Amino acid sequence: MDQPRPPPRHHAGRGGLHASIPGGGGSDPDLKDRDGKAKSKGLKGGVEKMKRYLANLSFVEMSVVKATSAADGPPKRKHVARLVEESWRDPQLAPVEAMNALGRCPMLNSPLISLKVLATAHELMQKGSPGALPASFEWRDHFVMLDAHWTAAVADAGAKAAGHGLGRACAGLVVAYSRALLRKARFHDQCRGFENNYSFPGAADGGEARGEGGGGAESGHGRRRAPPPGPGG
Repeated sequence: MDQPRPPPRHHAGRGGLHASIPGGGGSDPDLKDRDGKAKSKGLKGGVEKMKRYLANLSFVEMSVVKATSAADGPPKRKHVARLVEESWRDPQLAPVEAMNALGRCPMLNSPLISLKVLATAHELMQKGSPGALPASFEWRDHFVMLDAHWTAAVADAGAKAAGHGLGRACAGLVVAYSRALLRKARFHDQCRGFENNYSFPGAADGGEARGEGGGGAESGHGRRRAPPPGPGG
């Protein structure tokens, strides 16, 4: 019996950052129509289709799917950490592929999924390789799209998309979060000397702010934090 093959590490030729998959992209204008057609084929057909889809995902794409699931709660740390680690293994391809996969999430269907997508993108922007910053800037249209969509949903008192309670609260948070990340992406594009993991010595414990640590701040010269260790590090 054949052993199941592991997923490919990357899909280098899977379109640009704004590509979408049928029925999977949150920005698809006919998403609801596609969803209805899929349901009409029956549950069994939908399950088989999903199995085929998941079998073709790369390591990065699968991590994005798991990090942005519709389950309650924040993105699972282990899935987000895998995306960050992979961005350091392949600094050029992995960040682009991760942002591309985030763009295909059905984020307009749920403010919770939108929030998870933004949280995952934020983690990549902060802790990923330097290649995550240009990739996030290329993703700026998605930040704008999320802002516009959920702003309209919150403004419309009868909007079913935002709903009530937690969903409505998440929608308002998505609006603020998407605007903040858009500003961050633009800042790093304009001020490229500030890398995503730029920090000052002692910033974690506030030693320099209290005059501790010997020499205080190093005349404004920051240092980069080392990339996260690999699986064996």
